[in-house]
Amino acid sequence: MKSISKKGLFLAQLVKVAGKIESEKLLAKMLCYIEKERGVVTGFRFDKNQNYGNYTFEIKDEVKKLQEEGLINFKKEESLGLWGDTIKTHIFVATNKLKDIELDLTKKEKLAIKSIYREYSSYSPVEIGHYDHEIYRQGKSRTDIKIKNEALKETRDLISKHKGDKKSALKEWLIK
Repeated sequence: MKSISKKGLFLAQLVKVAGKIESEKLLAKMLCYIEKERGVVTGFRFDKNQNYGNYTFEIKDEVKKLQEEGLINFKKEESLGLWGDTIKTHIFVATNKLKDIELDLTKKEKLAIKSIYREYSSYSPVEIGHYDHEIYRQGKSRTDIKIKNEALKETRDLISKHKGDKKSALKEWLIK
């Protein structure tokens, strides 16, 4: 097996966890949220100014490489929409080969992938698009990493205010 890039490992692990993802948009958003909401660097460059919100065209290259390695199957399907429009569906499926190997990602990286999948797998492509536009394009944030960092800063500031006395800082925090 050729060397898989870090980006490819993240993409492969996400498809492995899912078994099957039936939307390139959903796949792209989940990869993006691994970084934005879990603070784990995937290596992908996401452009939030795309028409689709957070998206990266690098997915296409990584999918091709993973197909060549026999780790994922990819296919496009077209169907007729309610208004006579063509609906394109991109389907990513984990192969048995992928299911049987352990990818070289840390426990933290795998946990981030699994938690993002669990949180967003039930979204339709339309729903994930709306979520992405509402939260990220308007500059709002609900990221776990941001909340965590704000709480840590508040804690450090309280401890500093009490000259390192954690018990006094905790008492003040409890009174709030």
